[in-house]
Amino acid sequence: MATRPTSHRARGLARRDALLRAAVEIVAERGVGGATHRAIAERAGVPPSTTTYFFASIDELVLEALRHFTDLRVEQLSGLATMLADQHSSPEETARLFAEILCAAPPQHEIAQFEAYLDSSRRGGDDRHAVVEILEAFESVAVAALKANGTPNPELVAPIFVSLADGYGLRRCVLGESLDPRPLADAFHRLFLSYADSPPTV
Repeated sequence: MATRPTSHRARGLARRDALLRAAVEIVAERGVGGATHRAIAERAGVPPSTTTYFFASIDELVLEALRHFTDLRVEQLSGLATMLADQHSSPEETARLFAEILCAAPPQHEIAQFEAYLDSSRRGGDDRHAVVEILEAFESVAVAALKANGTPNPELVAPIFVSLADGYGLRRCVLGESLDPRPLADAFHRLFLSYADSPPTV
């Protein structure tokens, strides 16, 4: 008797995950304004009513999709930062591994992320707050990486670290091509060394 509820729950989770993936794809292709219940449900291969069963609004669905994939990347990068700190890895090794992971992210995830940034800047209020939380999650990873390399005042350097990564990712989105992680790794490495020698004070 326990099999049916378990199976039903698993099917529901599978549909929800399909909606999250579809939402990111649609936002990457059409922008936040092009993300509709119908378009997302069609891409996910589920009935149109499925979106409103799981999410109260289209904005909630889009933000949850971005949070979901952001959390996956943040978890991966946080685990890497912890490992590097435990192994006392060099700044060069830390820079290389972070650049490789960031450049391996699916382009559509980055496009959707940038679309959400721009959309939230127009809306303000709670929508902006939700996207700011995504940005702060990446900055928390940067703080961990900088701490692993002994960078003084890592909280002040983290926004620069994230801005560098985002700028490189935006270039990939514009050019529509894969990026070589080596230039980004070199830039990260130089950032580590520069701020270790001359820590920021403001």
